[in-house]
Order: sequence, then structure tokens, then C-alpha cells
Amino acid sequence: VNYFDPLLKWLKEQNKEENTGWSASCPSSIPTPSALAAGSANLFISITCFVLCVFFAFFQIR
Repeated sequence: VNYFDPLLKWLKEQNKEENTGWSASCPSSIPTPSALAAGSANLFISITCFVLCVFFAFFQIR
């Protein structure tokens, strides 16, 4: 651990005036897998409906 002391001191000096950490614009919550899965299901349904509409429209024209 002492091996990194010079680097740690240098980094602290370099970042002395910097605002480190998360900014206020960062989201406070992270989407859960269930929320992502719900979005994926909605996307799947939308794409399926689109493909079916195109399929039936193509075969009605001919």
C-alpha cells in the first residue's frame, strides 16, 4: 500500500481545487431489471405489430 503513497499525494494535490464526486444532474435511481424488461416487452409488441401490418399490407396488394 505504501507503494502508491507518492501517486496518492500527487493526485490529491492535483485535485485540490476540483469538485469530485457525483454531480446534481446524475440520476438518483438506476432502472431495475424489471423496468428494463417491461420496456423490452413493449418494444417487442410494437415491432411485432409493425411486422404483421407490413406483412398483411404486402399480401393484400398482390
